[in-house]
Formats: sequence, C-alpha cells, structure tokens
Amino acid sequence: MARAGHKLCQMFNDFRDFFRFIADLVLDSQADGDLIFINAPGSPNQAALRLHLTNDTTSQITVDDTLFPTTPSGTIYVVDTKGDTVYAVTSDAFQPGGAYSASDSDGILGKVDLSTGLVTPVVTGMQSPHGALFVSAVSDVAVFRSDDISLEGLNVDVGFEVKRTGDVSNEIQVQYVVKDLAS
Repeated sequence: MARAGHKLCQMFNDFRDFFRFIADLVLDSQADGDLIFINAPGSPNQAALRLHLTNDTTSQITVDDTLFPTTPSGTIYVVDTKGDTVYAVTSDAFQPGGAYSASDSDGILGKVDLSTGLVTPVVTGMQSPHGALFVSAVSDVAVFRSDDISLEGLNVDVGFEVKRTGDVSNEIQVQYVVKDLAS
C-alpha cells in the first residue's frame, strides 16, 4: 500500500536512459496498447517506463503477448484462438533481445521498435492471436568418421569429427565412449 509522499517508482521519459538498466518485468496493458517495462519491482530502486504502441494508423493496436528471443535461430509459436490454430514462425534472423508482440486487434505477429513503439507486421492474417512463446533452435550434433584428419604419430586407427548445425552460439559438452568390438 502506498503512503502519501512515498515514491512508488521512478519513471523515465526515454528508453535511452531506461536501458542503462535491465528490465526485470514486462507487462502489456492489452486494451491500452502499452508495454510497461519495470526494473527491480518492489524494491526502493524500482524504475518503470511505459512505451505506447502504434500501428501507424488511426486505430489503436492492442497486444496480448510480447516476447524477446534469446537467439537469432528459433521458433515463435503463436496461438490463434479463433482460428483454432498454433502457428510456428521459424527463422534464423530473429533479433536477440528484440520485442515481438502478438496483436489480437490487428491479427498479426509484429516486431516492436523499442524506441518508437511502432509494431511492424511479421506475420499477418491471423484471426485472434492470444499467446506467444519463443523456443531457441537446438543444435544438432553428429559424429562422423573422418579420413581427412591427420592421425600420423598419434597411435590412432581412425578419427572422428563432430559437426553441429542449428544454433551453435553456446558451447555444448560432447562425450563419447569407444568400445573395441573386435575383442
């Protein structure tokens, strides 16, 4: 409960000032067409910023869900409740940390410009999107016998090469066991 004279949060007028901080919480105000970014919610240092969204028309855009991809490669799943469909939007060009919102008023999945609030359609034609989830692409790992590896002087009969596809931005641990089936 707020007391008179008690500052609930510090407000910023510009994202350039705000993004010196890391937003811990993002709320969408749905019918108002706003995203509210909150840093350190509930603490004495709580800070918030309201970004008003626009579709560059006279009608107000509303959003139901907003997500922030963590890697360029992955899939955004969007639930279209009226269409009784789940759409999978797969790309290798998502902007990590960029905002993507599902708009129930415009029937789109759109990329949000975090400095202006402009929502640019990425996918159109949905009836009523009400839910979005980003899933990063998982690396596929394959082990191949390789005759191209120089094994001279290593007391090794055969060499293997590990190849990765998909999102290879994070390290993975590869373990293998070699069994001599001839003995």
